[in-house]
Amino acid sequence: MWKKGILCLLLMLLVGFSINYYFAAPPSGMTAQETVAYYFQMVNRKNVSKSNSVLCPSERSEDSYEMGGLNDYRLLDCREVTDLEELEEAREYMRELGEEPYDVALLYVSFYVNYDPDAFGCGLENGVYDDYAYYLIKETEKSDWRIRTWGYG
Repeated sequence: MWKKGILCLLLMLLVGFSINYYFAAPPSGMTAQETVAYYFQMVNRKNVSKSNSVLCPSERSEDSYEMGGLNDYRLLDCREVTDLEELEEAREYMRELGEEPYDVALLYVSFYVNYDPDAFGCGLENGVYDDYAYYLIKETEKSDWRIRTWGYG
């Protein structure tokens, strides 16, 4: 009888771990840089739900980055912009996208991506990308950073 109890307990722990691994919300209170780093980690682990958890709803996808063909998606560098003029331009860009956030962060990111030769790779060629802009927003003072959009330009 006790063997069945232990087996049941182990099964519940395994299910609990699996649910947490795939569906848990991101850690709370991360900085903008930590949010981007977390996003890259989750994409590299091919965990769509956790990578989506740090994106604004408009940016979420069920098949982000053709993860099936993804071999490596690695953050190399992440620099947060502190120039007030550039931050004001980022805030204006968010307004153009229909956002009125409490706060805006702009980060320039360098990363490495590698896909299988037959994978589409969401339009990214294999290699290193430098100074890729990531725009993050906070809806309120106490809310977490969310990635609103990214790209060159």
